[in-house]
Amino acid sequence: MNRRLSITHIWLFFSLFIFWSCTTTNKLTKDLSESPVPYIIEDNISFDTEISKDKNIRYLFFRLYNPEYSNPLYVANLLKAGIEITDLNEEKVSHSAINFYLDDNFLGLSLGGDLQLVSESCTNIKGHKYMGKCNIHTSTQMTYALPVTEEEYQNAKEFVEMYSMSPEVKYSSIENFKIAIFDITRKFFTPEENQKFGTSKYKPLPKGKRKRNSKEYTEYDFVCSTFIAFVLINTVPRVAEWFDEHEINYRYVNVGDLIHIPGMKKLFSSSWEYYEIAAQKFVDKYQQFSEYLNN
Repeated sequence: MNRRLSITHIWLFFSLFIFWSCTTTNKLTKDLSESPVPYIIEDNISFDTEISKDKNIRYLFFRLYNPEYSNPLYVANLLKAGIEITDLNEEKVSHSAINFYLDDNFLGLSLGGDLQLVSESCTNIKGHKYMGKCNIHTSTQMTYALPVTEEEYQNAKEFVEMYSMSPEVKYSSIENFKIAIFDITRKFFTPEENQKFGTSKYKPLPKGKRKRNSKEYTEYDFVCSTFIAFVLINTVPRVAEWFDEHEINYRYVNVGDLIHIPGMKKLFSSSWEYYEIAAQKFVDKYQQFSEYLNN
């Protein structure tokens, strides 16, 4: 990408941002507003994959957020606006977190504090640098699951716990602008057949960063979605193989892209305020997940 084209993309991004509030409607917010209760439990959930035939199947859980900020001038609204304008995914979400259970304590990466990969609660946002600026009554979330083996589950859990204890792990804001420019290119300057996640052309990682599980591959600077992608390609081999097959550079994975990773299934969605109620209603309907809520 040449410098002139990059400047063009940046000006387009900010021009579109000016008109954002007049031109976008968030599907998740709309669906929940039309629901008789502030949550939606998905119907007929099944994991029709080879891994789902394993009797020892486990699940990794992912929470994707559409936040509503108490102060509309909060700087994170710029990120949200950029996503709603440029994201090709049907669901417009701007933050993500991972968990190994269904309780209201997902681990997400955001700015603030010595440790930046920290527990996030939808129902108790007090004291959280990022979520504390949101409105729990109007902010919404979607919870997804990915089936994995017992070994993959434990490896991912240990991997995330290790990173959560490291003060070196940082939220790199500049990465958001790189992703935004990539998504602008993907939406407005790329043929339709190469726009879908998994078909886009990505700038490859440097050669020294391609060998996983090596000292050279260790990373500490992420945004929320690139951290989750990094976890999965390091702990779930079939996800790593899929990324390699499609030549996906995890550093350009946005939040909405995560739902297209093979095997991902939506479980339920809700307002933040009703997360715990929605999780319980989900488990009541799908008893096989009860161990993840009553751990």
